[in-house]
Amino acid sequence: MSTQTYPLAKEGKRVEIIRRNGEAALGKVASVEETAKGTWVGVNIGDKKSPNIVKVRASQLRKPS
Repeated sequence: MSTQTYPLAKEGKRVEIIRRNGEAALGKVASVEETAKGTWVGVNIGDKKSPNIVKVRASQLRKPS
């Protein structure tokens, strides 16, 4: 799989993810990493002063609602 399969997996895009506890979180894509096991995306759900980077699969990204 590549980032072309997942158009939201681009740095700087605003995205929404569903956390493991079921809550939705808004954030901005900070990094995209291609590994042998798939595409992993680092999403900053914090702010600029205190970033909170969460690693998720590219398939978990949604358009913000």
